[in-house]
Amino acid sequence: MPLIDITRPLHNGLPVWPDDVPFRRDATVKLLGERRCRISSLTMSAHAGTHIDVAAHLASQGGAARTVDAIELDVLIGPARVVDARGLASVTAELIHALGEGPPRVLLRTDNSDREYAMEGYVGLEEAAAGLLVSRGCVLLGIDGPSVDTEADLPVHRVLLDAGVVLLEGLDLSAAAPGDYELTCLPLPLEGSDGAPVRALLRR
Repeated sequence: MPLIDITRPLHNGLPVWPDDVPFRRDATVKLLGERRCRISSLTMSAHAGTHIDVAAHLASQGGAARTVDAIELDVLIGPARVVDARGLASVTAELIHALGEGPPRVLLRTDNSDREYAMEGYVGLEEAAAGLLVSRGCVLLGIDGPSVDTEADLPVHRVLLDAGVVLLEGLDLSAAAPGDYELTCLPLPLEGSDGAPVRALLRR
């Protein structure tokens, strides 16, 4: 079956959070005889574009928390459900409650996928919805906006990361119809990191 790429491309000018390092790719060219050798250098936040957040992203002061390189691969690969949350101003507990039983990986397709990617005006989750996801055994939650939170103090992050849920943010689900898939979501193995860019794919 064909793969659906749900990753946003990284490019100069990609919107990032105000305090984050902007994504930048610079290329230098060296001459090797009659050929040109191009070498790119990258500068970026670990939370640019399509990326994962893990518990170390929001650890309590002095507390140790799981980092990217400690995430089990079977959390990042496996059955997932794309949930239709279009038309909602925020993802509600009622929507999560209506899911019933299902895969432990949930990807929320909101109106974000049909809008220009931006750090404001996007759809996120209500805190009660996050609590329900934890209670139903969610191990990975994805969303097509830059964050699961719309509030600056990150209450949804706190609920999910404290429960060990991996967050997959910045998806592009415009080509993914609601339904069940196999998700492959592989971050760069950044040792000790609180997050990492990923390439995320779906297969029916």
